[in-house]
Parts: sequence; structure tokens; C-alpha cells
Amino acid sequence: MPFWAVLYCGMIAVSALFAIYAFSSRGPYYIPGQLLSSLFSVMMFLFYYGLFITKPESVLIIIVMFMYILYWECWENRLLFPVIANDTEEMSREGFDLTGHPKVSKMMFLFMYAFIIAISLPLLYIVSNLVMSYI
Repeated sequence: MPFWAVLYCGMIAVSALFAIYAFSSRGPYYIPGQLLSSLFSVMMFLFYYGLFITKPESVLIIIVMFMYILYWECWENRLLFPVIANDTEEMSREGFDLTGHPKVSKMMFLFMYAFIIAISLPLLYIVSNLVMSYI
């Protein structure tokens, strides 16, 4: 496995630990759900590079794992994503209040989503190549 993939898997593990630490009060399902999403993400790399475990016999397993990752990161964490503030609303200078819906400017909203897409590209690359390897 290349060095960048090892770093990326480490980043996934650290972000999972941070999410569990910061948002464990969301309910008893959150910790296992976050761990499963992170485990599936790391397993995609292990399947692709053939380390420790062999890839499944069916591409359906890969697709179901990826769909769970998308579900968890987009739907279950939807309250963590900020919303765009109206021009008339006062912006907080202290930072995000994670108890409600944090509000950001339109430019910050675009930068945040561009950053999320950029961070997701290695995983999308691995998953697409993994699925294509079944064809």
C-alpha cells in the first residue's frame, strides 16, 4: 500500500475518534455507526491493495459498504453541516455552536464543500477502481 494511502487511512481513524469523542452524546447508535463507517472506508483500501484480507467475491458487497458510508456521512451527520446565513443575520465571531445549526457565509459554505470533495477524492478513486476490477 502506498504511503499516501496509509496516511489517508490514518486520517480516517483520527477523524472517527474525534467524531466519537465530540458527538457521543447523540445517542447509543452513533458510536457503532461511526466506527462501522470508518471501518468500511479503511477496508476499501485493504481490499484494493490486497492487504490482510482478500476482496469479496461479489461487487455487491463493495457497493453496499460504499452506500452505507455515503448514508452515514451525509444523512446521519447532516446536522453537523453548516447552513448559509442570511445577510441580515449576525455571524458569531466565537466559532461554531455545534448544538444547533451552525451558520456560515456563502463563501465559507462553498469553501467547506470544496474541501470535503477534495478530501473524498482518494476514497472515491479507490472505490471506483475496486468496482472496476470486478468487470
